[in-house]
Amino acid sequence: MSVILSARNLSRIYPARRGSITAVDLVSLDIQVGEFVAVCGRSGSGKSTLMAILGALARPDHGTLRLEGTDLLQLPHRKLANLRSHRMGFMLQTNSLLPGLTALDNAALPGLLAGKSHHHAYSRAQKLLTRLGMGERWDAFPHELSGGQQRRVSLARALQNEPALLLLDEPTSNLDPLAEEEILKVLQELRDERKLAIFAVTHGDQLASLADRV
Repeated sequence: MSVILSARNLSRIYPARRGSITAVDLVSLDIQVGEFVAVCGRSGSGKSTLMAILGALARPDHGTLRLEGTDLLQLPHRKLANLRSHRMGFMLQTNSLLPGLTALDNAALPGLLAGKSHHHAYSRAQKLLTRLGMGERWDAFPHELSGGQQRRVSLARALQNEPALLLLDEPTSNLDPLAEEEILKVLQELRDERKLAIFAVTHGDQLASLADRV
């Protein structure tokens, strides 16, 4: 197996009125192709900050970060955004679906922003939604969907550009047991079928039980 993401000595320190807060403290981590890595911890322990740094959504104060050998911290903003949109997929703690767009529009959007044709982006979005059990709800708006259904649309959106690495921030939080089980099943199938590298932060044992490494 080869390393897809390599982080060394990542740190993120936030200034605060009563003194600095170290959210991420000298974290080093390698993620292999097809590996599922979970980071567990209670709220406020720095999990989401670490995920944001690994996804190049936030910059560390110290350390290095490479995706498939490319130094992400040295890339100009536009090149970084382009690489991130093509090689990484994000499923955030809040679904962040655009409320004025249907499930299909939301799932197709990353493809359109990446320069894919309308036909290609919407065709892939339709296939992904069908694969995730949302084929009959493609025309529903986010407020018409349950929490679990919104997560499925978010996952379809994250997979739109066929990323090499999928980053998940509490993907099963606040879901009922059945919806959580459905999302976990889909993630397990994706890992097994697509050899997709997955990094997830969670405080739940169920998600962590799927990981190769915790």
